Amino acid sequence: MLRILLFILLFSSTSINAQKGFKKKFLGKYEGQIAAYKINSGNHFIDVSSTNVSLIIRKENITFSIGKNEMTGPYIWSKKDKKTILIEFSRPIDETKEIFILTKKTKEIIRQGIYPQPSTTLKKVKKLFYSI
Repeated sequence: MLRILLFILLFSSTSINAQKGFKKKFLGKYEGQIAAYKINSGNHFIDVSSTNVSLIIRKENITFSIGKNEMTGPYIWSKKDKKTILIEFSRPIDETKEIFILTKKTKEIIRQGIYPQPSTTLKKVKKLFYSI
């Protein structure tokens, strides 16, 4: 009896501390555009034109698109402070870590650019419907 009570107490304390799900109001599609930039190849600069970027956040995964490249995979999120949420996504292609910062009030996401790409602001464009 004591073992069962101890097991229930231990199980309930771990489930309380488990990460809660991402709020439904933040799920959906976000779009933006990476501004044009230059890459120093050593001898000269190469111009890279601007490109569209989109992010679809679902309960279980993220679909991240840059131009024609699309990647889907799991993500980790944590509260950075009261106003922002930090979202981390590892690209399945090359394991590069993408970092997104979601501002709760404006529902905008800042994608921190991977050098030499500039940071980009993504705005929520439409709601997606999910089965819960």
